[in-house]
Amino acid sequence: MNVVEGSCENVVYPDDAIVKNRSGVSHVRLRILADGTPELVEMTQSSGHTDLDDILAKALMACRSKPAMKDGQAVSAELRFDW
Repeated sequence: MNVVEGSCENVVYPDDAIVKNRSGVSHVRLRILADGTPELVEMTQSSGHTDLDDILAKALMACRSKPAMKDGQAVSAELRFDW
């Protein structure tokens, strides 16, 4: 994923999660269209905290990226990663 600089929102960790020392790892599937806009964010495994998963999904949907290329043409792509 080649993110367009300045296109993503800063992720603000919820105060409640900080106070309660909540954290976790989310397994994410992200589909990006050929124009670089995200089409889908799916939590394939939750961090265990819905609010943290929701904040991550919102942040990823706000980002724009340079499209994946195949044979010189922009194409949609799907990524899987842990956050």
